[in-house]
Amino acid sequence: MTEPFLVHAHIPKTGGSALNQRFLFPRFGQDRVQMLYRYVFEAAHRLPKRHTSPAMRCFAATGHVPYGFFSRVYPSATYLSVFREPLARSLSFLNFVLATPDHKVHERIGADPARNAADDPDGFVMAVLQEPRLATVQSNVQTRLASGCARLGEMPVDALHLDVAEANMARSDYLIGDQAQLARLIGELRSRYPIPHQQAPTPQPDPRTEKRLPKTLRVDALAPATVAALEQANRFDLALYEQIQARSANLAAA
Repeated sequence: MTEPFLVHAHIPKTGGSALNQRFLFPRFGQDRVQMLYRYVFEAAHRLPKRHTSPAMRCFAATGHVPYGFFSRVYPSATYLSVFREPLARSLSFLNFVLATPDHKVHERIGADPARNAADDPDGFVMAVLQEPRLATVQSNVQTRLASGCARLGEMPVDALHLDVAEANMARSDYLIGDQAQLARLIGELRSRYPIPHQQAPTPQPDPRTEKRLPKTLRVDALAPATVAALEQANRFDLALYEQIQARSANLAAA
């Protein structure tokens, strides 16, 4: 299938839901965007059949999938990701865990660290970092997805993943943005992919009022040793984010 196809490779906790609501759904129509948040691989396998059905055809996809996920089905697809300062992204995810009692992270670390997180935030963060499976899957998430690795890959991210991620981000078929400048990114996307006049955008709630989570965990409330452990666990994401900031600075100067 060689027709253009837009894939929002949604990195968790980077403002991707706001991007969906303010750009992707108004542009293509929510029923024409394949959602890949649950049963990712099963849903992705339906896309070729949907593509041949005028009534169900999709023009875009969004989900926690890596760059290049559709390379065999849509070799000319364009990918889009929003990146975020890594420590803020990690703590946003952990705040989401605390606000979601049935999240599977609780099974991994036990009940006490989460129950005591308000009084002992360092204990909760360290419990997550010291659980081997969580340390592998939840660290350096941005580098993992940008490098094209499977979302729940068993192998830890290493320097090779960082090299591949940086090379991918330099490709013309990978549009990247910074969560700190999300409004500007959405404006640029709307210019590149204008909303058709015949398709009026569906009114959506203001994303600034959505998903407001309790800020139980904050960088300034953590001990220096805990912050250092977070930085070490996400060292490849930190290096990748430096590249994104440098690129943004160069574009602004130009």
